[in-house]
Amino acid sequence: MTDRELLEQALDALHVAVSWGTWLRGLEAVEALRNRLAQPEQEPVAWMYDWEAEEETITNWLTSDYDEAHSPTMRCTNIRPLYTSLPQRKPLTNEEIGLLTTEPRFSHIDTPTLAAFARAVIAKATGEKGE
Repeated sequence: MTDRELLEQALDALHVAVSWGTWLRGLEAVEALRNRLAQPEQEPVAWMYDWEAEEETITNWLTSDYDEAHSPTMRCTNIRPLYTSLPQRKPLTNEEIGLLTTEPRFSHIDTPTLAAFARAVIAKATGEKGE
């Protein structure tokens, strides 16, 4: 089962659960999954793997050939795709930051300080000026 198929299956199950009268957060999760599934998937440009050669294991071997990395005769392990760039994510909204400030794991930090810190991290990550 591919990641996409797994996400679609999870989305269907979540949608059914939410349809039976549960909470708003479930609907938001359904919408977030739908939005992510609507985005095109990135294709790997290369594959990194560990290769068991003769008496040793060579780590971080690279190939642009999918079949080489996945060939049973190559004895490749720890195969992982490499991409040209990380997927772009939208910054947190003020509402999402507000929800984070109510989580118990952050209860020892006052809300304005935590919200200001979250906005500063977002500004740094996106190259924008903070609010």
